[in-house]
Amino acid sequence: MSNRAITWAYAQQTGTPGRKLILLKLADQANDDGYCWPSKNTIARDCEMNPKSVQKILRALEDSGLIRIESRGRQHTGFSLSNGYYLSLEQGGAEGAPQGEQGEPEAPKGEPRAPGGESRASQGGAEGAPLKNPHEPKGEPSKEPSAEVFFQRFLTEYPIKEGKEPAWQAVKRLNPEPELQATILAALEDQKEDRRQARAIDDWRPGWPNPAKWISEKRWEDQVVNDQSRDPTPSYFDRMVKRGAELGVYWEDFGSDSPGFLKAVKQHEQLEELYASAI
Repeated sequence: MSNRAITWAYAQQTGTPGRKLILLKLADQANDDGYCWPSKNTIARDCEMNPKSVQKILRALEDSGLIRIESRGRQHTGFSLSNGYYLSLEQGGAEGAPQGEQGEPEAPKGEPRAPGGESRASQGGAEGAPLKNPHEPKGEPSKEPSAEVFFQRFLTEYPIKEGKEPAWQAVKRLNPEPELQATILAALEDQKEDRRQARAIDDWRPGWPNPAKWISEKRWEDQVVNDQSRDPTPSYFDRMVKRGAELGVYWEDFGSDSPGFLKAVKQHEQLEELYASAI
């Protein structure tokens, strides 16, 4: 998380609460350069939104110039990587206002304004001295995340929280470059999403190994099923659509969220069985 990105996101006027929420989510994930790569499913889950709505809002944020979306393509193993997002941190706080609060007049050259609208000179500061932004990060932000920063992020995201020291030794031996760090974290997110969707349709997946083994064996290269190819077979899916209609669960209400629809059907079936056993 970057304080700089969070401060910037709060200062933006997005037009709708949904856009603001997703912009803040991206800022929460971003580094000091304003870059992050959460999957759309992660954004949808954390913001409690439909993935289709997330997609529309991301496009609207890009159209407004607040973010830039970068397609990161596919890994050599075949599965898609999540998009990357660049926050426009150099953009001002609000449209039509200079770098500060909306409605604050721009200071004349040589006389910077203080946050309250008073000039530096009127506050007793040195004439012509630049006004420092209290939210500005100290020093030049690091362009390359260190191994320690990567490891802490990896441990936060990895489902198994044991074996910290062996995992750290595995990371030190690997000594991943920034590009590989991004690839590992994106692949981990894809594998977590694969397991979430598999559980929704009662599809078996092996358990997670300890983090040291996952790193040492380069398990980020393991093949996972693409979201686009995950839909159940037509015969099974058609049967579940019919069953859902009998239970009052309609596929049209779920958009393209196949796992969510199938999970809802199974939950209604369980409720029906409990009701039948109670009478």
